[in-house]
Amino acid sequence: MIYTEGKRKEANPYIIEYLLKLLLTSMIRQAELSSYSNRFVREVIPYIHEHFTEKITLDTLADLAHISVSYLSRRFKQYTGMTVVSYINHLRIEAAKQLLASTDSSASEIAWQVGFESPKYFHRIFKAETGESPSAFRRAYQAIR
Repeated sequence: MIYTEGKRKEANPYIIEYLLKLLLTSMIRQAELSSYSNRFVREVIPYIHEHFTEKITLDTLADLAHISVSYLSRRFKQYTGMTVVSYINHLRIEAAKQLLASTDSSASEIAWQVGFESPKYFHRIFKAETGESPSAFRRAYQAIR
């Protein structure tokens, strides 16, 4: 609308001024809303990083941020590009990779150490994230060492 008014032969400067003020007000409000809602996500991410080896529920995170589970889930995905569960699993897999490379612990023991409730689920998520099983990852890492 600003462009259209500006292109007119007899553009009204008051209309252009009004439209610019409207645009700027809208941008400021959107920035405030975005900053406010992302604050919740920025509160839960450090908590997740400190507690990813423990059981973390969406309810716990939502209570921590004082928001609903659905709102947290939606904002978290917009902010990180991942669901909360995927984000936690990613952290756990990264920790598991370090343990597989640096210890002789079994994959099942490592699954428990990094917070998975089931070695079977750990194997499935590990393979989905890395493209190989935990034992194959360990063999490949030891081969290059």
